[in-house]
Amino acid sequence: MSTYQTIKSEIISAMKSKDQNKLLVLRTLDSAIKNISIQNNNRSEPTEQETIQGISQMVKRCSDSAEQFKNANRMDLFENETFQMNVAKSFLPKQLSKEDVKEKISQELSGQEFSQKDFGKFMKHFGETFRGLTDNKTISEVIKEIISENGVK
Repeated sequence: MSTYQTIKSEIISAMKSKDQNKLLVLRTLDSAIKNISIQNNNRSEPTEQETIQGISQMVKRCSDSAEQFKNANRMDLFENETFQMNVAKSFLPKQLSKEDVKEKISQELSGQEFSQKDFGKFMKHFGETFRGLTDNKTISEVIKEIISENGVK
């Protein structure tokens, strides 16, 4: 069963259990995924990549909103955004730790000569490689660490 089909079945179970908060989050998630699918001219069921992209966007949006609400001392809205983020995160594949990401990037870059100028190229490549498995902030930090460790200017 694909991730998208899992979300659809969760919508049905949330309707049956009358869990309005979870149902709202799942419908929003479904809508975001369908919008990405339509943007990619895919009129059939969304692909796994489109599904992961939609979930990741919602998690990032909720995370940013929750941080803003916490800074503004709006705990009611903070809790709501955190709940939405946790529901969306439950559909993402297991996230890689920073150490795992660093190990995989180091393995791929071992034996190559590179400099700070290659940062953008690496971000594009590894952003695609680790899409849905970790966030771009972690990838960026790891690449910067590896470039600085190798001491190539």
